[in-house]
Amino acid sequence: TVDAVVAHTLAKRVAGDPLEGNPLDQYVCLIDTEGASRKNFSMQGLKMMQRMATTRYAERVGKMYILSPNMVVRTIWGLVKPMLLERTQENIELVPAREVHTVFRQLLGDKFDELAPPCYGGKALPWPSPDEAETLEDCR
Repeated sequence: TVDAVVAHTLAKRVAGDPLEGNPLDQYVCLIDTEGASRKNFSMQGLKMMQRMATTRYAERVGKMYILSPNMVVRTIWGLVKPMLLERTQENIELVPAREVHTVFRQLLGDKFDELAPPCYGGKALPWPSPDEAETLEDCR
């Protein structure tokens, strides 16, 4: 969860580990919507994300990328977008499936092959699923 990421970041800062290039502790959020459909859609989850994005984490999210949005996701985005703050709307980008590898390459730069898993065009080990990771460090 975002709370866990924030706690992890704060713990690293308290321990004296600098967050080079990120003095405001902002992060990029990637939401891969491949396979999203009406069957696995949660209005409750969407409302919670909207509430968190506009209240608790508005200053922490530097940019949010919605990856591989299909018609269902684009339709939902059209309904949700007007409910968000304008600055939040500007920080959210829908990335078509054909452009996902390009966006990952731009975000990661020289570390693309080292950090991006094969499903996004990189050469790193696949990211573990949440039930396979024991710590946030495992998710890198």
